[in-house]
Amino acid sequence: MPSMEKIPFCELKIRRLSYRADIKNFCSTNTDLNGFLRDDALQAHKNMTSITYLCFWKGTVVGFATMAAATIEVKQIEGPRIEGYTPNTYPCIKLARLAVDKNYSGRDIGPYMLFWVMGKFEKISREIGCRYLTVDSKRESMWFYEKYDFVLVEKTKNRPHPTFYLDMYLARANNNKSITSY
Repeated sequence: MPSMEKIPFCELKIRRLSYRADIKNFCSTNTDLNGFLRDDALQAHKNMTSITYLCFWKGTVVGFATMAAATIEVKQIEGPRIEGYTPNTYPCIKLARLAVDKNYSGRDIGPYMLFWVMGKFEKISREIGCRYLTVDSKRESMWFYEKYDFVLVEKTKNRPHPTFYLDMYLARANNNKSITSY
């Protein structure tokens, strides 16, 4: 059985999924996520609908994150509207999937990948207008996003995959170091 010690972030590496990546041994606790990585992720790259990044530790795939462009309805965001913004949706980046191999669960790989996604968001948002990071969470993972200050979209709370968002502008304004650290 693998050690439950935290893996130092400096030992984790993230690379874009390619056909050369050895993903056959990756196994999270969620069969849908495993199936996506194995069967659909590369096709999503080709279709330009999402991009998947693999997290490696000592040459082994220990997690993955998938990102896509998206929008969120203005009325789903709590608080005042952005002054001068008139469309009915805000641009966002969706964290479409996030999974950790079950043999490495509890070793801080999930937080590392989330922080890496936040850093990637920060870089992308400097090139295109984008304010929110969203996720349609698995019910069993809702606690994880709440821990990192994602806000539940109330009207989605009873759906199989409730939507959460993080206002990255406010995170930056509140000096959230995690968004620029990775």
